[in-house]
Amino acid sequence: MATTTIDWDFVERFYPNYYSCSTITLIDILTRARDGEEVSLSDQTFIEGWDVERELHRLERKVFNEAYENMKNTFNN
Repeated sequence: MATTTIDWDFVERFYPNYYSCSTITLIDILTRARDGEEVSLSDQTFIEGWDVERELHRLERKVFNEAYENMKNTFNN
């Protein structure tokens, strides 16, 4: 599965509650795990056995789509 390229500036601007969202935190954890960066032991345990790339792709699509819908609603009102 190919790595997705997300416009995180766009997501940060339009994703609801970006800075307090557990999904965004999980994407960060999965990205660090995929990239071989440091991940806490508790986070490693939490994602153990996951298909990291597949879950990361699924969550990134979900977040981008929600940000896009929120952007459309913002400009249509």
